[in-house]
Amino acid sequence: MIFEIIQILTEDVNRYLSDIGLEKSIVAENIAFLESQNETVAKILDDKVALTLININEEATLKNFPNHTYEGTKTIYKNSIIHLNLFILFSANRNNYANSLNDISKIIEFFQGKKLFTQANTIYNRSNVAMGNVENFRFTVFPR
Repeated sequence: MIFEIIQILTEDVNRYLSDIGLEKSIVAENIAFLESQNETVAKILDDKVALTLININEEATLKNFPNHTYEGTKTIYKNSIIHLNLFILFSANRNNYANSLNDISKIIEFFQGKKLFTQANTIYNRSNVAMGNVENFRFTVFPR
């Protein structure tokens, strides 16, 4: 579900930027490759804002849920739900510094207005093959 969350965030922020009259400049890409020898990645990041996953950790405080249920006299074991914290970074690589600052400001503005993402309040490309298994989701964004 990590890929799907990154994809949903990319699409939703791009849609917001488009709605307020700015160009869709968000791409899900590793900003560490900006100055690499890979010309393809450098070209993708040219005059864009990179959304990069920089860290993942488990939310240990939500770990105390039972991993079994009872059906009559039979115990059914299942994998516990894992709650993760995904740390993402928006890095503006725009050709103009003012555009970089404006994009970052608008991204912050977007997340101030929308912190909770569900399938009911989020528009995303459901026809994308990679997003085919996404049905019900709920995640919260806490800007820092």
